[in-house]
Amino acid sequence: MNNAQKNTIVDTVNLISISSMVSFLDKYPILKEILKESKNPSNDWDFYMTAAGSGIVLISSETYKGEHDEIKNRASEIDKDIPRAIDDFISFMNKGNVSDDLIPANIGLWVLWNLKQAEPSNEEVKELAPVIGNFLLQIIFDWRKSKN
Repeated sequence: MNNAQKNTIVDTVNLISISSMVSFLDKYPILKEILKESKNPSNDWDFYMTAAGSGIVLISSETYKGEHDEIKNRASEIDKDIPRAIDDFISFMNKGNVSDDLIPANIGLWVLWNLKQAEPSNEEVKELAPVIGNFLLQIIFDWRKSKN
């Protein structure tokens, strides 16, 4: 079975990100303003959410031997530019010494900053960053739980 036929965490994050955008826009109108600047809002949303979700797994311990290599390979199959975004995400997450309770907000901050291509406002960070981070963390938690 090749990677494209497997249900990897990369595929799961990508699929859920695609299907979540409308509900995020409905719940958080401020996201519409952020995405307004994008030429391809849904593609950008999927891309950065997938990169961040994949990056979260890569900065954690492997749940099975070869998991990290599988993630990197599958991410590059989905979009050749995702590995570069994942590396940027990992660098961003490793820059500061962030307490555990701020990790979700830091994840969301990276997504917002990239969607906006500029520093998000305090309001955008406060309203959206923790929600996005917790959303991605929950996807990964649920996926790992389903694999046990």
